Amino acid sequence: MKILNYYLFMKIFVLLIILCFGPTLEVCAQTFKYKEGVASSIVAFSTTCLDNTNKKLFENHSDIESVVVWFEEGKPSVIRINDRSSKGTFYDMAFKGDVLDLQNKYGKLNFTFPRLSVSKLYGMEKQNFPTHWVFTSKIFPDSVVQSYRLNSGEKSLIFTGWAARYNGNYEDIEKQIGDEVQNSKNTVVLDSIIVLQGISEKGTSPMTLNDLKLIVGKKSSFSEAALRVFGNKENKWSSGIYDSGVNGRSNIKFFIQLHKNGKVTIVPSKYLNALSLD
Repeated sequence: MKILNYYLFMKIFVLLIILCFGPTLEVCAQTFKYKEGVASSIVAFSTTCLDNTNKKLFENHSDIESVVVWFEEGKPSVIRINDRSSKGTFYDMAFKGDVLDLQNKYGKLNFTFPRLSVSKLYGMEKQNFPTHWVFTSKIFPDSVVQSYRLNSGEKSLIFTGWAARYNGNYEDIEKQIGDEVQNSKNTVVLDSIIVLQGISEKGTSPMTLNDLKLIVGKKSSFSEAALRVFGNKENKWSSGIYDSGVNGRSNIKFFIQLHKNGKVTIVPSKYLNALSLD
């Protein structure tokens, strides 16, 4: 175990931040003990500012209480919508299906990356053990709380686990959908994108998806073919897995594109989103 005494450093550090941000700042820091394999917070601070940029979002969706945004390299990487009817719904900004679903539900959202350049603060992250910064913004109707946290260890998974897995090859499903579209009465093939969502139940045996529905895109011979194929009882999925190793009930989304040449490509969601289903 290694012991780092930050008392003197933190006096300078806190003074600097207070001068920059004034009374809206909250800082949490203490003597830090590093233990290998255990992620811990070394220092954390947050700032609150008045901001009603996303006020329309809360006016149009009165059930939303707040929106939390995690940033990677200055861009939103994960978004959680906190509403009164669920524990929160996560959106993976690296997955096109989630990006389109979010836009389809809430329109254009505006996010501001936390403004403090923490990487230049005395080289604080340069220690002889792994460290990483976590940047988040929590958005309310009239304000934004920007949080900065320096943690020891490697970055951990923000999501609660891994999405359901298809027991087969997605290329087979792509071909099934493509063949159905080609054989339909509508012979005109246009470049089209849809997003489907289904529910994978909890269990140890492979099963079909329930409650399949089109959540992005227009109803067409393409979307109907996709729903039929994904709902085929011959196609089986294994339950999503929580990061604890336990399987559970969760939703899964599919970004599906029909190209002009008739080829279909499918990208499934990678992470488990069970919070809104518990």
